[in-house]
Parts: sequence; structure tokens; C-alpha cells
Amino acid sequence: MRAFGLTLPAINTFTAAFHPGAVDRSVLVLNALLGLGTALAPVFVAIFVGLGAWVGLPVLAAVLLAVLTLVSV
Repeated sequence: MRAFGLTLPAINTFTAAFHPGAVDRSVLVLNALLGLGTALAPVFVAIFVGLGAWVGLPVLAAVLLAVLTLVSV
């Protein structure tokens, strides 16, 4: 669990390297999206568990990952 803290500086560095013309903006957007994901995860868990359809959460994650992959290509 403690190693996750080392992930953030690494991805900040990669973000800066991938977008050298807009380092500040890239790092800001990355951190905003990480915060948004951290805030929304418990909301999605509460919704799916409340509906009694917990399997919807991994399905949603898989669909979002597929969309992200398609957009990235």
C-alpha cells in the first residue's frame, strides 16, 4: 500500500515528458482527474451496492477502460 505514493511523482514526470509545451496544464489536468476518480469511486460503489447489482461496477470499469483504449488509439 505504501508504494502507491511513489506512483504519483512518476506519472507527473511522465505527463511532463509527454507534453513539454504545456507541463503546468498537463500536470494540473492529471491531478484533477485523479482527484475526481478518488471522489467518484465511493459514489459508484454505493450506487451499485444499493441497487443490489454489485457486478455492474466491474462491468462499468471494463467498459470505461475499453472506451479509453479506443480513444487512445
